[in-house]
Amino acid sequence: TLLSLAAKDQRAVTRLRAAERAWLTYRTTYLEAMYPAADKQASYGSIFPMEFGLERASLTRRHIEDLANILNEYKQRE
Repeated sequence: TLLSLAAKDQRAVTRLRAAERAWLTYRTTYLEAMYPAADKQASYGSIFPMEFGLERASLTRRHIEDLANILNEYKQRE
């Protein structure tokens, strides 16, 4: 895993963990910006849970690609 490859460098581990926390904050804030209404069901309809889930999954897939890029960089350094 990425953290096991970075384990040799505590500074890298700290930064990866900070980046992950920042990404979680970004994801939450992004989704709140996409769907800002207080009563989401009333504002966006019965399809809201599915749309929300699809958007969250899309963000997660993109993030996985970013993490894979970092992982590949660490593998090249070994």
